[in-house]
Amino acid sequence: MNINLGNGMRIVDSTGLLALLTGYLYCVSTAYTEGYLNALGLDSDLLNRNFHQVIYHGLLESMVSLLWLVLIILILTFTYTSWCSFISFQLKKSFKNGRKLVGLKKQFHLSTKKPSNVEARLSKHIFLSVGAFLAVLAFVVNLGLHEKSGIKIANKVIKNIQENQYTALTTQGFKGELAFLYCGSRNCAGFDLNTNKVIYFAQKQLSVQSNRISVSGK
Repeated sequence: MNINLGNGMRIVDSTGLLALLTGYLYCVSTAYTEGYLNALGLDSDLLNRNFHQVIYHGLLESMVSLLWLVLIILILTFTYTSWCSFISFQLKKSFKNGRKLVGLKKQFHLSTKKPSNVEARLSKHIFLSVGAFLAVLAFVVNLGLHEKSGIKIANKVIKNIQENQYTALTTQGFKGELAFLYCGSRNCAGFDLNTNKVIYFAQKQLSVQSNRISVSGK
C-alpha cells in the first residue's frame, strides 16, 4: 500500500519495506552462522535450517544494531529539527541576525542564493548517490561484524571442549559421548573426543546434557 504525500512524494510501500527487512535479517543470520560453521569446520549443507529459524535468529542477532540505528536516527532528527527551529527563530527575531547568517555563509564559501532547478536536481542526485554508497558500506561492514561474532562463539566452543567444559550429548547408533557443536533443522553435529572426528547424525533420537535443570542427588 503506497502512501501519497503530495507533489509526487510517496513513502515506500509496506511490502517493499518488509522484503528489505526480511532480506537483511536473512543475511545477518547467514553471515553469523557461516562464520560459526567455518570456524568449526562444519558442512553448512548438512546442517541447513528452515526459513523461520534463519529469520528469527537474524532478528535476535541484529537486535542491538537495530536499536542503535533507531537511537542514532532519533538523535540526528532531534538535532536537525532543533537547529532549524533555532535558525528560524533567530531570523524572525531581527533582520540583523539574517545578515550575520549571510556573512557566516560567505566565510565558509557557501552559496547565499536559492539554487536553480538544475542545481537542486544535481544536489539531490549527489545526495542520493552518497547515501546509497554509505548504506551499502554500512551493510557490508555490519555483515562482517556478525560473521566475526560467529567465529568468536565458535572459538569459545573449541576452547570449552579443550578444557572439558562442553555440552555432552548421546545419540542412537553411536556408542559413547559427543561434544555438542550445532544443530540444524534436520541434522546435528557433535565432536568425538576419542577419535577427533566430527559426527553428523539425524535428529531422530538424542539426549543432551542440561546445564540448567538438575535433580538433587543425581
